[in-house]
Amino acid sequence: MKTYRQSKFTIKNIIIVTFLITLFFGCYRYPEFDDISYNEYRRVIGPDGGTINFYRNYEDDSIKDIAVKMEFPENAVDSLIVFNMYEFYDHVTDNELYIDLNTEQFSNFLYFLPFYESEGYKAVLTDSTDIDSIVQKHTSIDFNTPVSVTYYPDFYENIPDSAKLYKIKIPAENEWGEENNVWVKYNYQGYPDGYDDIDLIYLINGKWTENITWGTGNVSLYNWEEVTNYSFDFSNQSVTFEINNTDNMYIIVVIN
Repeated sequence: MKTYRQSKFTIKNIIIVTFLITLFFGCYRYPEFDDISYNEYRRVIGPDGGTINFYRNYEDDSIKDIAVKMEFPENAVDSLIVFNMYEFYDHVTDNELYIDLNTEQFSNFLYFLPFYESEGYKAVLTDSTDIDSIVQKHTSIDFNTPVSVTYYPDFYENIPDSAKLYKIKIPAENEWGEENNVWVKYNYQGYPDGYDDIDLIYLINGKWTENITWGTGNVSLYNWEEVTNYSFDFSNQSVTFEINNTDNMYIIVVIN
């Protein structure tokens, strides 16, 4: 027969537990969010323009750990748009580019997933959901005036003097045909969670281009193009450039 032994909670036990609780709260620092306004973390931009900051760590009480800053001039967009920022990395693709094409990356692949605020973006996914009724493909948005982007890559190597900034094409909806679109993936809550990983990989390694069926091409940099105007700040390990639309990924690399 399985029996249980009742233990006594002694004064010694109480002292130990009290000490551990005191030690925890003495060492833990709460994030200092007292002076942070909604504008610091907003993702919505409209015709009035403004700045969007994407932070790497929202619990960092310094609120200085910015990953990406987007600066929108007035009337750059015509309506309210919500922006999400993503950094994509795939170890196999990194090795493939390095071994086959002598391409060494010094950042993740940066891209933006926007949606019009009026449309919303939460998809309630059930067995009866009409998949065509939700926003699920890459949303191409052209800006009326260029938008400035400053990117602070958090990579394991510093940006070398020989690095360059490239952009990789993300086709607009149906641009390469109705069956050739970049798909949005959703998390378990029904919110978008970036673009499909395989779609991104095939765009990066050239196995999918405007002339090559999805996943059938050879490894190449066919979809790559050096950004025309950009500037590195090596002291802050950042790069600043302008974008005219949301149809590209961006990567800092050295191509030997």
